[in-house]
Amino acid sequence: MRSILYSINIRLCLTSKLVKRFHSSGHIPFEKRVPQECIRLSNVPLLVSIVKSFSKMKPMKDYTISNIQHELGDISAQVEALIVLGALPNDLYFLPPSYSHNKQFQLFISKHFRVPKENFFESSSYRLRYNYDKYRLLNVIFHLNKMVQMELLKERNKENNLLVLDDGGCFSESLSILFDIDEDKLNRILN
Repeated sequence: MRSILYSINIRLCLTSKLVKRFHSSGHIPFEKRVPQECIRLSNVPLLVSIVKSFSKMKPMKDYTISNIQHELGDISAQVEALIVLGALPNDLYFLPPSYSHNKQFQLFISKHFRVPKENFFESSSYRLRYNYDKYRLLNVIFHLNKMVQMELLKERNKENNLLVLDDGGCFSESLSILFDIDEDKLNRILN
């Protein structure tokens, strides 16, 4: 009996130490866990050669671009390439997954390419009790709607095309759900 109580006491002691350690350690931001240095277009020779081939045509000039991607350092070269190809900084939007939100990336993009700070959407914190796929999907739908509202406020001579750079297929799934809303399918999916 004593050995059982002793064993339970040790387990409780170890468990409580782990719980205290877990609760006392704060969230470690993505940029501290995965160091990311933002790079310029000139650091990616292959991309430079492609951009040079098309830069005079400005093929991205009539595009609104939604980046549903991780805010990793190499994406900054991609953003620079899009701007050299004619994209306007006001027409670039960013929605990273909540775990790869990177303030340094945002500051770099805002400073070097003049993308407005309001064009960087932040996902709400993910909680383990939620299904991640549904959480991410709802985040994309919510911010897609926000982006559309922002775009509708802009005065344009002609409508922009939409280019979506999506790491995980969230946009296409969100779009299909938005098409199904009229048929009341959204309520069945979320339940």
